[in-house]
Amino acid sequence: MTNIDKYHLIPLSIQPQGKEYLVGNADLDEFYQLPTEGVRVIECLKEGYSMAQIKKICLDEFNEEIDLESFVEFLLEAGFLYKNQKDAESAIKAHATQTAATDKRWVFRMSPKAASLFFSWPIVLLYCLALTSAVYLYISEPQVRINLSAFYITEHFTVFFLTLLFLFSVVSLMHEFGHMVAGSRLGLEPRLGIGNRLWTIVAECDLSGIYSQPKSKRYLPLMAGMLVDLFSISCIVIALYFLSSYGVEGTGIQILQALVLQILVTISWQFHFFLKTDVYYILSNYTDNPNLDQQARTYLNAWLFRLTFGRAGASLPTDTTGTQLKTMRIFSSVWLIGRIVSVTFLILIIVPALAQYARDAWYAVSGVAQVDFWTKVDLVAFFIFSFLVFGGGMTLWLQGRFNFLKRNQNVANG
Repeated sequence: MTNIDKYHLIPLSIQPQGKEYLVGNADLDEFYQLPTEGVRVIECLKEGYSMAQIKKICLDEFNEEIDLESFVEFLLEAGFLYKNQKDAESAIKAHATQTAATDKRWVFRMSPKAASLFFSWPIVLLYCLALTSAVYLYISEPQVRINLSAFYITEHFTVFFLTLLFLFSVVSLMHEFGHMVAGSRLGLEPRLGIGNRLWTIVAECDLSGIYSQPKSKRYLPLMAGMLVDLFSISCIVIALYFLSSYGVEGTGIQILQALVLQILVTISWQFHFFLKTDVYYILSNYTDNPNLDQQARTYLNAWLFRLTFGRAGASLPTDTTGTQLKTMRIFSSVWLIGRIVSVTFLILIIVPALAQYARDAWYAVSGVAQVDFWTKVDLVAFFIFSFLVFGGGMTLWLQGRFNFLKRNQNVANG
């Protein structure tokens, strides 16, 4: 029998998560959903009770015997339990060292006190004032309203594309800055990197450790990016009003209109929660399911296992509850349909548009289209930059699919 008195439990956060609890360590960024019985065992471990004492306590409180040995093994494998305090501290330190060596993302550090200033009453008042002013101008001034044709251009393609790309990159960083500051306010150390959502390149803020916070406190860091987007749109609308008041027009105005349109498209993209967008994490938090994406993959993998008569995929875990199964069914449908629609959009819209850019550039260079030298340069450069952005996203997506299949093959091979 395992001697519990010789083991040391690392510091763990325990947060209510629906009918269960989310238990983990922010330094390791490992969190698990545990039932009340599991949390009670952890509390007993903290208090130094022996194996026999813990079993008796659980029997008295829950009127049933629990498989304590298996649960202890789970804690050992999860890295939550060690034979002594020195081993526990060494494990956390080793994890931090390995993360620093392998994770090249930028660590954002801001004291909670400094981060709180961004959410003080004067800043909130300024935000509300900008948003209110933008709404008023949008209603009263036609020239600042959304221009649905702002993306359509007939000249200066490359300048328009690169300028819009630069401005949108700034707005995207502001979006991530909102996440990072709101996370720092809770004492987290967010990381910023570059990733992809399908074939779209995106900046990614990793709010590791957020599940160590109470459920109600997670919403602001998760929503902060979209709130910053609304503030950005408000500032651009106000700028458009003043520029138009002074008679400014032309490409500069169209670029700002296109930027507003691009931000709105990005906000709508966040509602594609079949991907790991901001709304996905908000929904996961609200429904007390931090692993919705993994649950969908597990459920679809189980269907693949059935359809191939066990030749591919894997069966559902035997401990899957009825509630989990219902959630899996619903979200896996959204997950699958969303990806089918996205791939259809890729094939029918994005690829043909890129092909049209290629044809326009080729016609200009080959002389089929009678255009001057600088227009030729403009069209060719526009296609090259468009292809590089699209190609970079596709490369990251396909690389992720390849790594995923490789991991599954390694698991299948044992």
